[in-house]
Amino acid sequence: MIEAAKVIVPIGEGREVEARASTHGLEAQTEPYAEDGQDEVLVWTEEEANLFEESLLVEVIGEAPYSEVQVFVPNSQVELSKAKMQELGVPTARRLSESEWTAGATYETRY
Repeated sequence: MIEAAKVIVPIGEGREVEARASTHGLEAQTEPYAEDGQDEVLVWTEEEANLFEESLLVEVIGEAPYSEVQVFVPNSQVELSKAKMQELGVPTARRLSESEWTAGATYETRY
């Protein structure tokens, strides 16, 4: 179960991700970073205390070629969320070098 997520996609893809979030009843906001050629899309539920399923996040991402997905989860849900995301086709990001990562998800806890 996810509290919120941030999805980094190529510029122009953010609005599509945002639209899919809306159709699934999630809130979303796109912040374009033209100098980096990327859109940052924040996704969350209307009620901050509510959590949403990993499958919803994967549907929101859709076919967008993401470079990063940051998933914010309760501490007790980290391992379960990682497993569900991998099962749904979003691998855990791995560090390749000091400055380079594989595309995928990273996980952060709030409490």
